[in-house]
Amino acid sequence: MLISAYLNLEQFEARANFKSWIYKIAINKCRDFWRKQKAVQKFWDEKVYHYEMECSIPEPEDYVITRSSTKEMIDTINELPTIYREPILLYYFKDKSLLEISSAKKLPISTVKTRMRRARNQLKEKSLLMEIVAN
Repeated sequence: MLISAYLNLEQFEARANFKSWIYKIAINKCRDFWRKQKAVQKFWDEKVYHYEMECSIPEPEDYVITRSSTKEMIDTINELPTIYREPILLYYFKDKSLLEISSAKKLPISTVKTRMRRARNQLKEKSLLMEIVAN
C-alpha cells in the first residue's frame, strides 16, 4: 500500500488532505485484495470441484444405484399434480431459470416460486414416507 502511494505521489493534488488520500489508497487496495480472493475462492469452489467430479469414472454399482434412484425420483415427480410437476421438470431437467418458466407459463414469478416450494415439500414428504416403509 505504501509503495503504491510512493509511486503515485506526483498524482497527489494539494486540494485534498494527504491523510485522506493515503486512506483512500488503503481502502482501494483492500477492495482489490478481497476481489481477487473472491475470484480465487470461486475458481476453487466451482471449476476445480466440477472438474474432479467430471473426471472420476463411476463404479458399476454407483451407476446401477444412480439409475434406479433416478427412476424412482422420476416416478415420484410424475405422481405430483401437474401444476407442481411442470416447474420442477423445467427447472431441474430442462435447466430453465425461474424467470424463463414464469414467462413460458405466463405466471408471476412468485407463483412459480410457490409451486416449486410446494413441489419440493411434497417430494420430501414422499421420500420420508418411502424411507419409513423401506425400514
